[in-house]
Amino acid sequence: MKKNKAIKGLILAVMLVMALSNVAQAASHLFEIENHIGYTIHKIFVSPAKTNNWGKSILGSDTLKNNELVGLRMQDTGVPSYDLKVCFADESAIEWYDIDLMKVDKIILKEDGTIAVVMK
Repeated sequence: MKKNKAIKGLILAVMLVMALSNVAQAASHLFEIENHIGYTIHKIFVSPAKTNNWGKSILGSDTLKNNELVGLRMQDTGVPSYDLKVCFADESAIEWYDIDLMKVDKIILKEDGTIAVVMK
């Protein structure tokens, strides 16, 4: 009888660990930004939609050359959509608004200043 309780306890513990690992995996999302603008991007900012604070560039001191892509992992904070801003060497910028990054696999930045969004 004690052996059965121990096995049941072990099974429950394994199931709990598996459930928690699934929650942890669901709490973040990986997507890519692909640059086809025609210029090197020096900064990329991602912020919750309709906020006035861009924060720090997700590129840090790196750049994203034309025809290159970068993978980003976003934590799911419950924010429904985000704004995206890219800056160039001369500090000019392009902004896009209200993107649901938790449903996006890839954002392709196009030469005409628009984006193509590849969804899950």
